[in-house]
Amino acid sequence: MSAYSRKKTLDRIPPPRLIFSVINWEAPCGYESMGKARAELSSTCSKRRVRTERGRVCPGRLFLAVLLAIVLHAGTSDIVMGADCFCTGKLGNINCDPLDQVSIGDVTMLIDHLFISGIDAPGLDEADIDGDSSGVIDLADVMLLIEYLYITGEELPDCPPPKDYTAYFWGKVNEGWYFAYHPTTNELDSFYIPGRGRLSVSADGKLGYRPSGGGYARIVALDSIENGDTVPVLANLPLGTVQAASPDGKLLAAIGGVLRIFRTSDYSELYRDSALVGLVFSQNSQRLYGFTRGTYHAFRLDLSNNSYSVTTRQFEGYLVGAIVPSPDETRWYLLLANSVQRVFAVYDVEADSIIFTEYFWPGGGGLAVTPNGDFAFYTNPGDMLWGPGDYDLRIYDASKNTVSRMSMYGIFPDLEDTGGLVDFNCVTPDGRWLVLLCSGYPHAAITVDLGRMSIVHYRRGTQWQEGLACQVAR
Repeated sequence: MSAYSRKKTLDRIPPPRLIFSVINWEAPCGYESMGKARAELSSTCSKRRVRTERGRVCPGRLFLAVLLAIVLHAGTSDIVMGADCFCTGKLGNINCDPLDQVSIGDVTMLIDHLFISGIDAPGLDEADIDGDSSGVIDLADVMLLIEYLYITGEELPDCPPPKDYTAYFWGKVNEGWYFAYHPTTNELDSFYIPGRGRLSVSADGKLGYRPSGGGYARIVALDSIENGDTVPVLANLPLGTVQAASPDGKLLAAIGGVLRIFRTSDYSELYRDSALVGLVFSQNSQRLYGFTRGTYHAFRLDLSNNSYSVTTRQFEGYLVGAIVPSPDETRWYLLLANSVQRVFAVYDVEADSIIFTEYFWPGGGGLAVTPNGDFAFYTNPGDMLWGPGDYDLRIYDASKNTVSRMSMYGIFPDLEDTGGLVDFNCVTPDGRWLVLLCSGYPHAAITVDLGRMSIVHYRRGTQWQEGLACQVAR
C-alpha cells in the first residue's frame, strides 16, 4: 500500500467556495473578511493531518478540491519558463522567476511535473519543500507549498546546500581501481572492484553495474563507499554490459551480443533485438535511443505500453556516434561521422530536418545535454589514429541555435604550453554542474558551473582514466 493511500477523512471538508476564494484572495460570501476565511481553511486543514513517508499533507479530498482550484486558476498564472536556476535564499521558485517571487505559477508547474507532463521544471532544485532526507519531490511538497502561500503565510524554508552528485570513472592502467569525483567539493575518492570495465550508474546513484566477462554484470553498492574501500559485489547476473539506466529507475538497457531491456525490480528480460545498440533513455523513460548495428542509423525504441515499435532515421553519408534527445524529444542532439569529417548536428523531429550543424576534426569526444535541453556540450580530443584535436569545450545554445567555445588551454598552471584534451562529459541531474574528464595527459577531472558557465575547479589524476558516468535522476 502506498503512502498516499493511508489517509483519513476529515470531519469537515471546507466548501469549494471557500477554497476558491482563498486561493483567489477574495473574501467569499458569508465571511466578514479574507483573514477570517483563511483562518477557517487553515483551522480545518490543521485538525487532522496525514503523516506520509515523505511529510505531512492534508487529506486526499481536500487536495483534490485545491487541485481543481489551481487548474482553473492556471490560466492566469505567471509561469516563466527559462534555464535551470539554482536555489538561493528561500525554497519555492519552481519556475525560475528572475525576481525570485513564489506564486501560483510555481504550484501549477510543480503539479505539471509530478502528475501531468512529467517534464522537469527548471527550478526543481527549489521543490523539496518538506526537506525530505532522500530529496524526493512529491505530493507533500505541493501541499506544503500551498500551505505556505495561501494558508499560514509563513516564510518558506531556506535553500539547502547543493547536493553532491558523484561522477565515476575507472583507471585503465591499474586494474580494478575506480574513482568517485565530487563536483561540489573537488574531492576525489578511489575504491576497488575486482576486474575492469566501464561502470554504469543506477538512476538514483546507489548502484553500479560493471561488466565482469562471460556476459555477466557485477552489481555493487555505491551509496556507502569510503575512500580506499574494496566494494562488495551484491550480485553477478547475466545482464551483459549495462549501457544506460532509465530515469524512473525501472529499466536497464544492456548489450551482450544483442540489445536487451531488463526490469530492475527482478532483473527479468523484457525485450531483445540483435539489430540495435541502446545508448540513452528519454527523460520520461518511455523511449530508448541509440544506433543500429552495421549501418549506424539513429533509432528510437518505444517502450510505452510494451509496444516496442522502432523508428529509424538515416543521415545520408554519416554514421551516428552519439545521440541524446531533448527532454520533450522534439530534437535529437547528434554526433555524426564519416571518413573525412565529424559533425555535431541538431535534428528537428517534427520538421524531419537538420536545423544546425558544426563540422570539426578529428572528433572522438562525448556528448551531454542539460536536463532542460537548453545546452548541449561536446568535445574534440582526437585519438591515436587521427591525431590530437583541440582544447575546446563546445557549447550549443538551443535558444540561439549557435555554438560557442570554452577553452581548456592554460587551466593547469604547471603546464604552460598545453591544455586539457577533454574526452568525456556528463551533466549532474540538477543541471548545476558539467563534469569533464581528460583521459590522456594531463589526467584530470574538471567542473564547470553551468549557472555561470565557467570552470570552478579541477582535480589532477595520476593515470589513464576513462568511462565517465553520472546518475540521471535527482
